[in-house]
Amino acid sequence: MKTYISAFDGTPKDFSEVGQMFEQIYHDDFVYKEDGKSADKQQIKQWQKDFFALGSKATLLLLKEVGPDTVEFKFRLTNSNVDVIHHNIAMVKDNKLIASKPVDQASIVTNTETYIAAFDGTPKDFSEVSQMFELIYHDDFVYHADGNPVDKQQMIQFQKDFFALGSKATLLLCKEVGPDTVEFKIRLTNSKFDVIMHSIAMVRDNKLIASEPVDQDSISSVAHIREVCQAYETEMASRSIGKLPLVEDDNGNDNTAITAPQ
Repeated sequence: MKTYISAFDGTPKDFSEVGQMFEQIYHDDFVYKEDGKSADKQQIKQWQKDFFALGSKATLLLLKEVGPDTVEFKFRLTNSNVDVIHHNIAMVKDNKLIASKPVDQASIVTNTETYIAAFDGTPKDFSEVSQMFELIYHDDFVYHADGNPVDKQQMIQFQKDFFALGSKATLLLCKEVGPDTVEFKIRLTNSKFDVIMHSIAMVRDNKLIASEPVDQDSISSVAHIREVCQAYETEMASRSIGKLPLVEDDNGNDNTAITAPQ
Protein backbone atom coordinates (compact mmCIF):
# COMPACT_ATOMS: atom_id res chain seq x y z
CA MET A 1 0.00 0.00 0.00
CA LYS A 2 2.85 2.40 0.79
CA THR A 3 4.23 1.90 -2.72
CA TYR A 4 0.84 2.49 -4.31
CA ILE A 5 0.17 5.64 -2.28
CA SER A 6 3.59 6.99 -3.23
CA ALA A 7 2.63 6.64 -6.92
CA PHE A 8 0.31 9.61 -6.36
CA ASP A 9 3.30 11.95 -6.65
CA GLY A 10 1.66 15.00 -8.24
CA THR A 11 2.36 14.07 -11.84
CA PRO A 12 -0.43 12.97 -14.22
CA LYS A 13 -0.38 9.23 -14.98
CA ASP A 14 -2.28 6.77 -17.10
CA PHE A 15 -3.80 4.11 -14.86
CA SER A 16 -2.03 1.38 -16.85
CA GLU A 17 1.19 2.48 -15.12
CA VAL A 18 -0.17 1.53 -11.70
CA GLY A 19 -2.87 -1.02 -12.50
CA GLN A 20 -0.80 -3.96 -11.32
CA MET A 21 -0.22 -2.36 -7.91
CA PHE A 22 -3.94 -1.65 -7.64
CA GLU A 23 -4.72 -5.33 -8.25
CA GLN A 24 -2.25 -6.36 -5.54
CA ILE A 25 -4.10 -4.22 -2.99
CA TYR A 26 -7.81 -4.59 -3.77
CA HIS A 27 -9.69 -7.88 -3.49
CA ASP A 28 -12.11 -8.62 -6.34
CA ASP A 29 -14.97 -8.49 -3.81
CA PHE A 30 -13.84 -5.18 -2.29
CA VAL A 31 -16.59 -2.84 -1.04
CA TYR A 32 -16.24 0.68 0.33
CA LYS A 33 -19.12 1.94 2.50
CA GLU A 34 -19.88 5.49 3.59
CA ASP A 35 -23.07 7.31 4.61
CA GLY A 36 -25.22 4.31 3.71
CA LYS A 37 -23.78 4.11 0.20
CA SER A 38 -21.29 1.64 -1.23
CA ALA A 39 -18.77 1.43 -4.05
CA ASP A 40 -17.30 -1.77 -5.46
CA LYS A 41 -13.84 -2.41 -6.87
CA GLN A 42 -14.68 -1.19 -10.37
CA GLN A 43 -16.04 2.11 -9.05
CA ILE A 44 -12.95 2.60 -6.88
CA LYS A 45 -10.78 1.91 -9.93
CA GLN A 46 -12.59 4.58 -11.94
CA TRP A 47 -12.20 7.14 -9.16
CA GLN A 48 -8.50 6.41 -8.95
CA LYS A 49 -8.07 6.62 -12.70
CA ASP A 50 -9.46 10.15 -12.43
CA PHE A 51 -7.16 10.99 -9.50
CA PHE A 52 -4.07 9.87 -11.43
CA ALA A 53 -5.19 11.74 -14.57
CA LEU A 54 -5.49 14.92 -12.47
CA GLY A 55 -1.91 14.55 -11.21
CA SER A 56 -3.05 14.02 -7.63
CA LYS A 57 -0.58 13.98 -4.75
CA ALA A 58 -1.14 11.67 -1.78
CA THR A 59 0.68 11.93 1.55
CA LEU A 60 0.48 8.89 3.81
CA LEU A 61 -0.17 10.03 7.40
CA LEU A 62 -0.89 6.69 9.07
CA LEU A 63 -0.73 3.02 8.17
CA LYS A 64 -0.86 0.34 10.85
CA GLU A 65 -2.33 -3.03 11.71
CA VAL A 66 -4.89 -2.65 14.48
CA GLY A 67 -5.87 -6.28 14.76
CA PRO A 68 -6.06 -9.61 12.96
CA ASP A 69 -6.89 -8.88 9.31
CA THR A 70 -7.56 -5.21 10.09
CA VAL A 71 -5.62 -2.10 9.08
CA GLU A 72 -6.09 1.58 9.73
CA PHE A 73 -4.78 4.17 7.28
CA LYS A 74 -4.92 7.91 6.83
CA PHE A 75 -3.73 9.99 3.89
CA ARG A 76 -4.05 13.47 2.43
CA LEU A 77 -5.10 13.71 -1.22
CA THR A 78 -4.66 16.92 -3.18
CA ASN A 79 -5.20 17.93 -6.80
CA SER A 80 -6.67 20.89 -8.68
CA ASN A 81 -10.15 19.98 -7.45
CA VAL A 82 -9.76 18.71 -3.87
CA ASP A 83 -7.64 18.81 -0.75
CA VAL A 84 -9.01 16.18 1.62
CA ILE A 85 -7.89 13.78 4.34
CA HIS A 86 -9.20 10.22 4.27
CA HIS A 87 -9.06 8.16 7.49
CA ASN A 88 -10.27 4.61 7.02
CA ILE A 89 -10.33 1.22 8.67
CA ALA A 90 -10.21 -1.79 6.38
CA MET A 91 -10.68 -5.55 6.60
CA VAL A 92 -8.15 -7.80 4.88
CA LYS A 93 -8.70 -11.14 3.13
CA ASP A 94 -6.06 -13.10 1.20
CA ASN A 95 -3.65 -10.23 1.95
CA LYS A 96 -5.87 -7.74 0.07
CA LEU A 97 -8.39 -5.13 1.16
CA ILE A 98 -11.87 -6.68 1.16
CA ALA A 99 -13.89 -3.90 2.84
CA SER A 100 -13.30 -0.37 4.06
CA LYS A 101 -15.13 2.52 5.67
CA PRO A 102 -14.26 5.83 7.35
CA VAL A 103 -13.02 5.39 10.90
CA ASP A 104 -15.66 7.67 12.33
CA GLN A 105 -18.33 5.57 10.64
CA ALA A 106 -16.98 2.14 11.49
CA SER A 107 -19.84 0.85 13.62
CA ILE A 108 -19.35 -0.31 17.16
CA VAL A 109 -20.75 -3.68 16.05
CA THR A 110 -18.08 -4.04 13.34
CA ASN A 111 -15.30 -3.00 15.72
CA THR A 112 -16.53 -5.38 18.40
CA GLU A 113 -16.68 -8.28 15.95
CA THR A 114 -13.10 -7.58 14.90
CA TYR A 115 -11.88 -7.36 18.49
CA ILE A 116 -13.64 -10.55 19.60
CA ALA A 117 -12.03 -12.40 16.67
CA ALA A 118 -8.63 -11.61 18.22
CA PHE A 119 -9.48 -14.04 21.05
CA ASP A 120 -8.51 -16.98 18.86
CA GLY A 121 -7.17 -19.36 21.50
CA THR A 122 -3.52 -18.34 21.22
CA PRO A 123 -1.78 -16.40 24.02
CA LYS A 124 -1.15 -12.75 23.15
CA ASP A 125 0.42 -9.73 24.74
CA PHE A 126 -2.19 -7.01 25.14
CA SER A 127 -0.02 -4.60 23.12
CA GLU A 128 -0.98 -6.61 20.02
CA VAL A 129 -4.65 -5.69 20.38
CA SER A 130 -4.66 -2.46 22.40
CA GLN A 131 -5.48 -0.31 19.36
CA MET A 132 -8.62 -2.36 18.74
CA PHE A 133 -9.54 -2.08 22.42
CA GLU A 134 -9.28 1.71 22.20
CA LEU A 135 -11.64 1.72 19.19
CA ILE A 136 -14.30 0.05 21.32
CA TYR A 137 -14.06 1.39 24.88
CA HIS A 138 -14.78 5.00 25.83
CA ASP A 139 -12.39 6.54 28.37
CA ASP A 140 -15.33 6.84 30.79
CA PHE A 141 -16.48 3.25 30.31
CA VAL A 142 -17.99 1.46 33.33
CA TYR A 143 -19.27 -2.11 33.53
CA HIS A 144 -21.94 -2.47 36.21
CA ALA A 145 -22.26 -5.91 37.79
CA ASP A 146 -22.55 -7.61 41.19
CA GLY A 147 -22.29 -4.28 43.00
CA ASN A 148 -18.66 -3.80 41.94
CA PRO A 149 -18.36 -1.51 38.90
CA VAL A 150 -15.42 -2.10 36.56
CA ASP A 151 -13.86 0.94 34.89
CA LYS A 152 -11.79 1.03 31.71
CA GLN A 153 -8.44 0.45 33.41
CA GLN A 154 -9.78 -2.54 35.33
CA MET A 155 -11.28 -3.88 32.11
CA ILE A 156 -7.87 -3.60 30.46
CA GLN A 157 -6.35 -5.70 33.24
CA PHE A 158 -9.04 -8.36 32.92
CA GLN A 159 -8.54 -8.56 29.18
CA LYS A 160 -4.76 -8.66 29.53
CA ASP A 161 -5.32 -11.78 31.64
CA PHE A 162 -7.75 -13.24 29.09
CA PHE A 163 -5.24 -12.83 26.26
CA ALA A 164 -2.33 -14.12 28.35
CA LEU A 165 -4.36 -17.26 29.09
CA GLY A 166 -4.91 -17.85 25.37
CA SER A 167 -8.66 -17.38 25.67
CA LYS A 168 -11.02 -18.30 22.86
CA ALA A 169 -14.09 -16.12 22.34
CA THR A 170 -17.11 -17.06 20.24
CA LEU A 171 -19.48 -14.24 19.37
CA LEU A 172 -23.02 -15.58 19.72
CA LEU A 173 -24.84 -12.27 19.31
CA CYS A 174 -23.87 -8.70 18.50
CA LYS A 175 -26.47 -6.25 17.24
CA GLU A 176 -27.82 -2.76 17.60
CA VAL A 177 -31.08 -2.89 19.53
CA GLY A 178 -31.87 0.81 19.71
CA PRO A 179 -30.38 4.28 19.44
CA ASP A 180 -26.90 4.12 20.99
CA THR A 181 -27.59 0.65 22.40
CA VAL A 182 -26.06 -2.71 21.50
CA GLU A 183 -26.63 -6.22 22.78
CA PHE A 184 -23.94 -8.86 22.69
CA LYS A 185 -23.46 -12.40 23.88
CA ILE A 186 -20.04 -14.04 24.04
CA ARG A 187 -18.73 -17.42 25.07
CA LEU A 188 -15.25 -17.11 26.59
CA THR A 189 -13.13 -20.18 27.27
CA ASN A 190 -9.61 -20.85 28.52
CA SER A 191 -7.84 -23.27 30.86
CA LYS A 192 -9.50 -21.71 33.93
CA PHE A 193 -13.12 -21.06 32.95
CA ASP A 194 -15.83 -21.51 30.33
CA VAL A 195 -18.52 -18.82 30.63
CA ILE A 196 -21.16 -17.06 28.58
CA MET A 197 -21.53 -13.29 28.93
CA HIS A 198 -24.78 -11.66 27.79
CA SER A 199 -24.79 -7.86 28.11
CA ILE A 200 -26.48 -4.65 27.04
CA ALA A 201 -24.24 -1.65 26.40
CA MET A 202 -24.73 2.06 25.89
CA VAL A 203 -22.74 3.81 23.15
CA ARG A 204 -21.30 7.32 23.05
CA ASP A 205 -19.04 8.70 20.30
CA ASN A 206 -19.24 5.25 18.67
CA LYS A 207 -17.65 3.60 21.73
CA LEU A 208 -19.00 1.61 24.67
CA ILE A 209 -19.64 3.98 27.58
CA ALA A 210 -21.53 1.64 29.94
CA SER A 211 -22.52 -2.01 30.04
CA GLU A 212 -24.36 -4.40 32.32
CA PRO A 213 -25.29 -8.10 32.29
CA VAL A 214 -28.69 -9.09 30.96
CA ASP A 215 -29.38 -12.00 33.32
CA GLN A 216 -28.39 -13.61 36.61
CA ASP A 217 -26.23 -16.21 34.88
CA SER A 218 -24.10 -13.43 33.40
CA ILE A 219 -23.84 -11.72 36.80
CA SER A 220 -22.57 -15.00 38.25
CA SER A 221 -20.11 -15.33 35.38
CA VAL A 222 -18.73 -11.86 36.11
CA ALA A 223 -18.17 -12.76 39.76
CA HIS A 224 -16.44 -16.01 38.76
CA ILE A 225 -14.20 -14.26 36.23
CA ARG A 226 -13.26 -11.65 38.80
CA GLU A 227 -12.17 -14.36 41.27
CA VAL A 228 -10.23 -16.27 38.61
CA CYS A 229 -8.40 -13.17 37.39
CA GLN A 230 -7.43 -12.15 40.92
CA ALA A 231 -6.07 -15.64 41.59
CA TYR A 232 -4.23 -15.66 38.26
CA GLU A 233 -2.62 -12.28 38.90
CA THR A 234 -1.52 -13.43 42.37
CA GLU A 235 -0.03 -16.57 40.82
CA MET A 236 1.83 -14.56 38.17
CA ALA A 237 3.15 -12.13 40.79
CA SER A 238 4.52 -15.01 42.87
CA ARG A 239 6.36 -16.35 39.81
CA SER A 240 7.91 -13.01 38.94
CA ILE A 241 10.12 -12.78 42.03
CA GLY A 242 13.49 -11.70 40.68
CA LYS A 243 16.88 -11.22 42.20
CA LEU A 244 17.24 -9.98 45.74
CA PRO A 245 19.23 -6.75 46.24
CA LEU A 246 22.93 -6.82 47.10
CA VAL A 247 23.63 -7.01 50.82
CA GLU A 248 26.81 -6.55 52.83
CA ASP A 249 28.27 -9.43 54.81
CA ASP A 250 29.86 -9.06 58.23
CA ASN A 251 33.12 -7.92 56.61
CA GLY A 252 31.45 -5.12 54.68
CA ASN A 253 31.68 -6.96 51.31
CA ASP A 254 28.86 -6.98 48.77
CA ASN A 255 27.52 -10.49 48.18
CA THR A 256 26.32 -11.55 44.75
CA ALA A 257 22.56 -11.21 44.45
CA ILE A 258 20.74 -14.43 45.07
CA THR A 259 17.97 -15.55 42.76
CA ALA A 260 14.86 -16.42 44.72
CA PRO A 261 13.74 -20.03 44.39
CA GLN A 262 10.77 -20.61 42.11
